[in-house]
Amino acid sequence: MITNARNKSSDNKFFDQNLDDVLKRLHKEAFILETFEAKKSAYQYPQSNYYNIGLLRRILQRFYKRDDYTSLLNLINTTFGSCPGLDNQYLNNLINGFKFDYGFYKRIIKRKQVKAIFITQNGIQKGLFAAGRDLGVPVIEYQHGLIERAHIAYSYNERISYPALSICLPAYFFSFSEYWTKLLFYPVGTIMPIGNTSFYKSLLMQAVEGKQPEGLTVVSANIYGEQLKEFILAFLKLDNHTMVYFKLHPNQWNEAAFYAAAFESFDTVSVITNEMSMGQLVQQTKATLVIKSTAIYEALQAQRTGIVYNVEGAMTPDDAEGLVNLHFVSDAMQLKQILDDNVVTEKYEEGFFFKNFDAAMFSDFMEKNNI
Repeated sequence: MITNARNKSSDNKFFDQNLDDVLKRLHKEAFILETFEAKKSAYQYPQSNYYNIGLLRRILQRFYKRDDYTSLLNLINTTFGSCPGLDNQYLNNLINGFKFDYGFYKRIIKRKQVKAIFITQNGIQKGLFAAGRDLGVPVIEYQHGLIERAHIAYSYNERISYPALSICLPAYFFSFSEYWTKLLFYPVGTIMPIGNTSFYKSLLMQAVEGKQPEGLTVVSANIYGEQLKEFILAFLKLDNHTMVYFKLHPNQWNEAAFYAAAFESFDTVSVITNEMSMGQLVQQTKATLVIKSTAIYEALQAQRTGIVYNVEGAMTPDDAEGLVNLHFVSDAMQLKQILDDNVVTEKYEEGFFFKNFDAAMFSDFMEKNNI
């Protein structure tokens, strides 16, 4: 298991929200390689072994050969136009990072006599995929969050035939539901809509508890944080009564003080790290604002209003085709108007985006693959 236990349970222990269903059903002798540093808090899984792979990769990369990729860069720039930031240093770091990952995971697989690897990732652990493939060990990727046609790690060209050795992909992909993979072409061996208990139950509570939701959840990310901060500051000039919960991505938790300072003049704003889960925030607020995030689908599933700040890199209307209760805004006044109206016109069927974990499907999978 390769986990990223960045969610906190009620007993203040870190757990992997995506892989938790699998972890609870694995053998006690399973080896868990944890990639998220819990620091002063404990992990929920006794088998967890923290490895600072990123630090180790950066140190050892210094000893790798540096090549000249000028010809490749010229070809890329001629084909796609100028690509800022894409240079020899970047390509060397990328390729040497792949070499490190490939060697590291190959040693782990051999040493631990691994039969199968479960991982929650974001499309970039190509070295791991290649190591598993070359050693005949299946890699099973559990959906980490948002996947769409604009996500180049998951969206491939249907008109191109991809030989097995030309790209590095997992052998299996476990999705939250059937919805996610029908909109794109992801040429893994097998896609299984297995579901997720944590997402399913946290969103199901909305209808069960029947509480009147109030306020706005803003879902930040390291690449969108500054834009969202400025957008909300503009909104606060128009609205001084709506409670705003500015939810930071785990990659931003070390910036919590910066965002708290930015909003310190406003009693209606709370900056959230891991004090509340996304499910809890969706439960108590009437609308969720994102630029691009899985959280927008959590809000829609929970019968809340979804709002997209329509800037470069945002979720597009094409991605939203057929979705209801979803709005695109370009300025703070539009956001205020939607919050004032707050009209939820239709409901999604239970489990449309996040179905409950299919334990029977998982058991059948494990048995067929002798895991």
